[in-house]
Amino acid sequence: MLHTLQQAFREAVRNFHEALEEPSESDARPRGREAAPADGGLTADLVLLQSTLSRLEDEVQRTRSALALERQALEACERRGLLAAEIEDAETVALAQSYAEEHRTHLAILVEKEDVLRRELMHHRQRLQHLLILSSAGPSR
Repeated sequence: MLHTLQQAFREAVRNFHEALEEPSESDARPRGREAAPADGGLTADLVLLQSTLSRLEDEVQRTRSALALERQALEACERRGLLAAEIEDAETVALAQSYAEEHRTHLAILVEKEDVLRRELMHHRQRLQHLLILSSAGPSR
């Protein structure tokens, strides 16, 4: 049985290597050399840039959601601290202040993150506009 498994494995590896060497139907260019795209790679750049924009937009939205949750958590800690102070519970006040400070720190980081992501998004949108202008101008000869 072990011999049969070894043979099957060797055949699978051999088939795998053969499949790597054969060009697929979707790969029209010959192996071993890259064919230059007709548009100088502009289409590939546009596709990559649109994918990047989509990813960044999602990340900005996730960061905004995290900011909202962090603000709520900070407000809750501050509210608990005030309630604890009203009943003169010093231990709970200290604990609430400690947690509130952690939330303030994280909130500041998230605000900075959102700003950086928005600036990066703006940069990529400007780059997309530039590439779209180039693509509409056509090849310059």
